[in-house]
Amino acid sequence: MNAQSGSDILSSLDEEQLEAATTLKGPVRIIAGPGSGKTRTVSHRIAHGISTGYFNPQKTLALTYTNRAAAELRQRLRTLGAGSVQVRTFHAAALSQLQYFWPQLTGSHAPKLLTNKRAVLKEAIGEKEKLTEAQLSELTSEFEYVRYSLADLSEYLESGRVPRFADADKFKSWFEGFQELKRERRLIDWEDALLLCTGMLRNEPRAMSHFEQQYRFFTVDEYQDISPLQQGLLETWLADREEICVVGDPRQNIYSFAGSTTEFLLRFDSRYPNCSSFELTANYRSGVDIVDAANGLFPEQPIVASKPISGLLTHTTFSTAAEEAKLVAKAVAKAASTSKLSRIAVLARINAQLEPVEA
Repeated sequence: MNAQSGSDILSSLDEEQLEAATTLKGPVRIIAGPGSGKTRTVSHRIAHGISTGYFNPQKTLALTYTNRAAAELRQRLRTLGAGSVQVRTFHAAALSQLQYFWPQLTGSHAPKLLTNKRAVLKEAIGEKEKLTEAQLSELTSEFEYVRYSLADLSEYLESGRVPRFADADKFKSWFEGFQELKRERRLIDWEDALLLCTGMLRNEPRAMSHFEQQYRFFTVDEYQDISPLQQGLLETWLADREEICVVGDPRQNIYSFAGSTTEFLLRFDSRYPNCSSFELTANYRSGVDIVDAANGLFPEQPIVASKPISGLLTHTTFSTAAEEAKLVAKAVAKAASTSKLSRIAVLARINAQLEPVEA
């Protein structure tokens, strides 16, 4: 597909989006409120940079957090005539580099990726310990927290985060046993892929030189969810270059339980004092009353509703869970008279709140 002209690419953007999309020289930070057209702004910025000749599409790397987000951004860039830009998750980019460089540097195949930790984890724990599936999931999450946050294991054990079903000694034994089993079997998990890629590039000038020649322009989506481990890899990729655009919203950090932190986004201007910062505040997704409710939670960072729809949200307080459940059931019954049951959802903060409703 042929690239669109610069004016065509920018014609659909609002004033805030346009300002961010036309600032091509990095470093750039975009604080994108919910429903503010974050992906639109990022994709149009990249496409505009290519159409003006500022970005070389073959030297541009866009990083996202999920395969789904990567697929969406890839499709939008393709529509804008910038389909040759590489769009990858942090993990996929790191694994690809490991698999490319490892045979050249060691003369052997790269370790095999362990996509499911459960079987190896059970071996590390041993047959004497009978953990439930929920406990195994919690243990896996805590192992990942230690790795992604780059926490010192001794400090973690003293922090009080250790799961209730495992004291500090058990956790340490299981954690170290799991890492040892992977090493013995030449297996790596996703955290290893990030760590090994970082170490390889930092210690192998040939690999780093190749990467620096391959990529020059970087965009990082969902930057509020970056972990210290991922930030370390990003800084390695960048070296002393500053052609980077980060996009995120500190209000939407959802991976802090896995070691991510908003500090890298919030302090981006401390790391890059010469950065250009922008904020997208118009919400194109939700009605007025929903936006007003959100602003009640974050009054210091208000967003502006673009849809005039209201009357979508009502708020009622109850003295008991039973009273609340009765009203929810009545509301469901009323909605069911004009809509299919499969189109009705009940959302709750925790599962325990749903039990009276289900009853």
